[in-house]
Amino acid sequence: MHMKSKFAWTFLILCCLAVVSVTAADGPVQKDRPKIKELVKAGDVAKIDEYAETALTKWENSPDGVYAQLMSEIAQEISDAREQYGLMKSYMLQRKYVLRALKGTKYLGANFEETLVGKLSIGKPSGSISEETFVAERKIDVAVRLRFWRRILNEIDPKWKPVLIIWTDSIPPLVHPGGRDASGKTDPERDRQAIAKIEEDREKKMKLHKINTTQFMLRELRDKFIPKMEKYIVEIYSTPPYNTAELSELLDKYKIDEVSKKRILDSVAAKTKSQ
Repeated sequence: MHMKSKFAWTFLILCCLAVVSVTAADGPVQKDRPKIKELVKAGDVAKIDEYAETALTKWENSPDGVYAQLMSEIAQEISDAREQYGLMKSYMLQRKYVLRALKGTKYLGANFEETLVGKLSIGKPSGSISEETFVAERKIDVAVRLRFWRRILNEIDPKWKPVLIIWTDSIPPLVHPGGRDASGKTDPERDRQAIAKIEEDREKKMKLHKINTTQFMLRELRDKFIPKMEKYIVEIYSTPPYNTAELSELLDKYKIDEVSKKRILDSVAAKTKSQ
């Protein structure tokens, strides 16, 4: 009886895990991935746009960030198909869908936004990028960086302190359903309470772990990625045609502190003067 009960309990757990796995694998992003690949491979930009609009209507307010992930999938597929589309066309299309994805990042972690922001780098006016395109896209590149800069600082909790979390695989002795304890008595209520306590403890630890991970990551972004974004901003606005007034307005719009604003504008002025 006791061995059968243990087997039944283990089987129940495995069944639950299987259900969760199937549900996760059947998500909208995984489900639509083959369709996205097919659309990009066909090369019909109008149909890709049509799909994106449908996805916006369906998933824009999904708390799981489905829309942003779908747009990111399209951007990546187009990037992978750059030989088919041509380098410049591929890159401009990729930018288009990265920008669409960025509209939905409020539902996703800052690390996902970091990846998307890093994909936007217009380069300098050349034979393939007109000055008009460069000016328009430069402003967009800087705006998304400053918006992300602001998000990082807004989400850092200055009062946060790391919490030590002790994870353990040990489980208190349970009376398995249909089984008996050492005294030979069944006690299903004791089972229920013990399992509930384990789950409650696990949920608390998962929440603390998420807070720890998020706050560590935000500080890492502040210390390492913000300087990278600042360097890009200085470089791109030190490239003709100059427009320091526009840059200053962007810095004000995203509430960049006065010290950082002055440092950026002074760096742009110094680089511009030396050219």
